[in-house]
Amino acid sequence: MKRIKDITIVGGGSAAWLAAVYIQNNFWDLPVTVIDKEIGNPIGVGEATVLTFPHYLRQCGIDLPQWFQNVDATYKAGIDFPHWKNPKGRVWHPFYLNRSYFDMKCTQYDIWAQKQELDYCKHALPCYETVMDNRVDMMNSFETLAYHIDAGKLVTELQNICRSTVKTIKSDVVNVNKDEKGFITSLDLKNGATHVSDFYLDCTGFISLLKGQKKKELLNTGRLFTNSAVAGHVPYEDFEKECTPYVKCPAVDHGWIWKIPVQSRIGSGLVFNRDITDPDTAMQYFSDHWNGRIKPEDLKLIDWTPYYSENFWEKNVVSIGLSGGFIEPLESTGLASMTYGVQELAKQIPQYVYNEEAIASYNMSMMNWYSDAVDFVGSHYADTEWDTKFWNYVKEMHVKSEKHLWYEEWLRDPQRSFYSDVSSNTLFHPQNWQLWLIQMGYPVSKDMNRVNPMQLDFAMTEFLRAEEVRKRTSLSHINAIESTNMGMDWYKASQGQREGFL
Repeated sequence: MKRIKDITIVGGGSAAWLAAVYIQNNFWDLPVTVIDKEIGNPIGVGEATVLTFPHYLRQCGIDLPQWFQNVDATYKAGIDFPHWKNPKGRVWHPFYLNRSYFDMKCTQYDIWAQKQELDYCKHALPCYETVMDNRVDMMNSFETLAYHIDAGKLVTELQNICRSTVKTIKSDVVNVNKDEKGFITSLDLKNGATHVSDFYLDCTGFISLLKGQKKKELLNTGRLFTNSAVAGHVPYEDFEKECTPYVKCPAVDHGWIWKIPVQSRIGSGLVFNRDITDPDTAMQYFSDHWNGRIKPEDLKLIDWTPYYSENFWEKNVVSIGLSGGFIEPLESTGLASMTYGVQELAKQIPQYVYNEEAIASYNMSMMNWYSDAVDFVGSHYADTEWDTKFWNYVKEMHVKSEKHLWYEEWLRDPQRSFYSDVSSNTLFHPQNWQLWLIQMGYPVSKDMNRVNPMQLDFAMTEFLRAEEVRKRTSLSHINAIESTNMGMDWYKASQGQREGFL
């Protein structure tokens, strides 16, 4: 049994400061030091969050309206995927959860399965038309909206929040000292000092400075196909139209593009495979996509090798963020992995002690989280009909995961009900899988006999009525941003509104 008397966090990016703000608020009597010197090149992506992020901020005791303004935030209700599967295809991946009709033992997805002649997005996915009209439902915001943020301003804001409670050392680590059992005993710093701590968080990015990595490589496993991006900031031409409450991720010839609107600009990048498309070609293609609104010379090239660690926690050091793994930017898993890693660590050290059992439990939890994310992200590349060099490579190499194949069979099962879905500790749940696969054209059985036609019609009528109410009561995205920036604490206003459905 090892006791933790203090924690040192090495790194100066999002992972380091997200960890620091959580620890200082939840383990208030545990001294925290951040050695805040950016090591290596920051990846420069990670400006879209998922629904776990507002909860994380709340657990950190952060004043959301003020934070929202300081990080240039906008709202995110989901991700729009134009042109996936083929140039005419499209998938909408929302945060709005579907209503369960408890008395009928079904959900809106079950109802649509019997009425497949209807448009899936409009008749099965709540708030679709509202969001597509650049409007947001603030009445249910806590359970249905995440954020787009300026990554640089996020770090600055977290630093300011921790200024009075977290010790900061501005220096590089030049040597890691370990004892005969492999525990870190101290760090030698560039400023000549030696820093001693009981416990360390490695937030140094891909360099993973504090410990050796046992890596699970992911690029050639039939799941993931990208390893580079060119990225930059695109100025608005039409703020009201382009500041959408969702991320746009169109598939293109060389891979796919993300478009993340924050208050002052659009963060955007082209994700590709550098072994297929050379960076200069990617830069020019991306600039042309934006009609020259951003120049090739203004773009940043980002390279990575997708992987996750098999020893996130080893001895007295834990990898958080990119030092623990990175899949690719698709589905906003970057910041989600950071916050999940910190929260899981907190579960293992409630009394500031740990043992080998805690280490093994943490590592298993993190590996399961990443494995699940890889399976879901990998499913986005299945059965593509694109005919370009990159997408033909995907068609040749892609291998469906066991989970993907299971959900295909599940959709075809006449006894299946979406009502019985259960959540897990992973990021993606059964609802995520079913809505993706359905919109990609996988067949769904209609043979469900548990709900009679009259009940089906009633439920569909109630769903559409709720959608009309939502349209009338929703705010334009611009007005929602302005309302939050004026200090409206919508968390308090929405207490008790937890279904994500009116």
